[in-house]
Parts: sequence; structure tokens; C-alpha cells
Amino acid sequence: MVFAFRSQPFKTIYLVYFAFTTLLLHLPLWIVASIFPGSRSRRSFSFARAVLVHGLRAFAAVEYNIGFTPPPDPNDQSAKADALGFVWIEPVGEDFIVDEIADARRANRTRLARISGYWLGQRDAKGRFGQPAAPGERVLYSLHGTIFLIGGFLARAVNLEYRLSSAAPYAAANPFPTALLDALAGYRYLVHGLGFSPKNIIIEGDSAGAHLGMTLIMYLIKSHFQDLPPPGGLLMLSPTLDWGNTHDLDPLSSMKVNHFCDYIYRVFANGYTGRALLGLLPQSELATNAYLSPASLKLPHVPGRFGGFPPTCIIAGNAEVALDQMRIARHRISQDNDEGTVTYHEYPDAIHDWLTMSYFEPQGSAALADIQQWIVSLWRERDEERTG
Repeated sequence: MVFAFRSQPFKTIYLVYFAFTTLLLHLPLWIVASIFPGSRSRRSFSFARAVLVHGLRAFAAVEYNIGFTPPPDPNDQSAKADALGFVWIEPVGEDFIVDEIADARRANRTRLARISGYWLGQRDAKGRFGQPAAPGERVLYSLHGTIFLIGGFLARAVNLEYRLSSAAPYAAANPFPTALLDALAGYRYLVHGLGFSPKNIIIEGDSAGAHLGMTLIMYLIKSHFQDLPPPGGLLMLSPTLDWGNTHDLDPLSSMKVNHFCDYIYRVFANGYTGRALLGLLPQSELATNAYLSPASLKLPHVPGRFGGFPPTCIIAGNAEVALDQMRIARHRISQDNDEGTVTYHEYPDAIHDWLTMSYFEPQGSAALADIQQWIVSLWRERDEERTG
């Protein structure tokens, strides 16, 4: 059962038990098991990386036993707005909620709410964040991602605090399409509120945030909002794109092959995220709804479903359990768009979200260099289009 030790005193007892067993039992076993390449979870891992993955797997298990740390209260954060770059973002109106997203909203009784975000980068002349866009200014719109790209080729970035879903044993909250509507509100804030040109916005996300970025673009393309076109680019870092967990059925899939050399298999296997997203929707939706699982193997083929995408960069590690999902996304976006729409990079021995780990080298530096090259090339093409 997930979150079995979420309540006191069981949480404290479990954490004490975990600390003692990790230091006195598990860590020595991990060290012994990592001495020889043949006994490592992946033969090509270094000794240090093999031990690291054991530790990450253990700490991931802790989260699913005691529960996640809740995000900061936005009302508290707003009191330190100038220091934190905090801003309030108003919800979209009913006219932006259409088609199957409107149906899902009614089924799950999703409410619209004000959300928050955090700016990083340039301030205005008075030292404040969130100033209107300068002519031609470019911005990174980050969905629960670590913002790597400030400095040199992006002056500003905003990170959206979209609402998180939950399910039993916690109170059910914020099911699909809550996060999508929040992401849409953040995008509308940049375009309508601050005056950024959509072509000057890159949407970036890692893990579930990358999934959200992809589905936001799918929704913008399908809905044809006249005054809210898709952005200029999409950057997905280690995206998780199959909450129906359809890839886990194949013994040769990355879900199986990379089970022990990555640390997030349990995120898919325990089904909690899927249940939280579904809310009151039928269980079948999880594997057949393109917004919930765009890389599902059970997703019916619809020609052009992923058409109209902006330039898209996918950053993947070949030791990730979700690797096959990323390869499927690359294929589906590529087949419905012009050649060259998708730039795909896959790095050896890289695990999930390794870009958030500053010590994960040389893959980290290689990926950042490839991302920078992609963004610079993207802006160069935009400049050439504008100058004719």
C-alpha cells in the first residue's frame, strides 16, 4: 500500500528504521554489489553511479511510504514576492475550455482557481519581477522544472506552480484536466498579460512537467484559439508519457530492461499517479486518452493527431525506464510533422531526470550543450524568418 506510514508516530518510526538499516545494512551491501561491473545494475555504470542508483531507489521508496512534502503555501510566499519573484496568475475563462477537455472537467468537477508562479532572471528598473515583455523578448515557460537555461540565450524564465493531483489514501483532489487548465492559464498570462509573442516562448518541462507541456501544445493546436496560438518551441527533459503503464507488459521494454538501473519504476508500477489523474473518469481512459498517455501503446492511431507541433527537443537517457515512451513520442510527433521538427538526444547510462543532478557527468554537460545549440538554432531561424 502506498503511503502506509504517512501518519505519526508511524512516520517517525519508519524513518528511524530506514536510517539505521540504510547505514548499517543496505549501504554496505550496495558497495559490495557495485565493486565488480558484472554485479552492478548496469554493467557500464561506474562504481559511484551504481551506488548512487541504489540510493536513489531507496529514497524514492521512502517518499511512497511516508508521503510527499507539500508545496509551499502560495499565500505565505506572496508576502515575499519581491525576493522570490512570486506572482499570482488568474485562471482562464470558460471560453478556453472546449471539446473533450470541457467534458473531462464536468466529469471530474474541476474548479478554476488562481495559481502562482516564480520568475527568474531580469527585473525591471524598480527591481521587480514579472514586467511586460520588451519588443522581441524571449522567455522560458517552465512546468515544474529546474531552470537551467538562464544566462546567455534566455534573459527570463517563469516556473508555474500548477495544482498537483492526489488520490486515496489522501483526499482526491485536482484530477485531469486541472494541471492542463493551470498550464493554459500560465501561457495565457505570458501572451495576454505580459505581451510575449507566442513564437518567443519555449515551453520546458521535466518528467511529468514535460508531459504537461506536450499536452498543453496538443490542446492549443486542436482548439485553434485565434488569439492564443502554440508557442515557438517545446523542450522535454526525461518526459513520462504513459500513465496507462502499457509499456510494462513487454518483457523487452525499457520498463523491464532498465527496472533496476533507474529509480522511478515504482512511480508507474504502484498506479498512484494514474489514479490521481483519472479522478472519476473510466479506467480505460488512462491508456486510450491522448492527453493522459500520449505514448500509450493502446492509444488508437489517428493520422495527424500530433500534427502542428512547433520545433521540439526531447532529452532522454538510455538507462531510463520511460525510454520507450520517449522514443514513441519522437516517432508520433515526427510522423505528423515536417522533417526536422523533432530533435532527439539520447545519452548513455543516463537515468531519469539526471539533469537535476549536477554531479551526473559527462552526460549533464553534453545535454546542456545540445539544448543550448537547439535553442540558438531555433532563435536564429526565427530571426531569419522575421528579416525575410
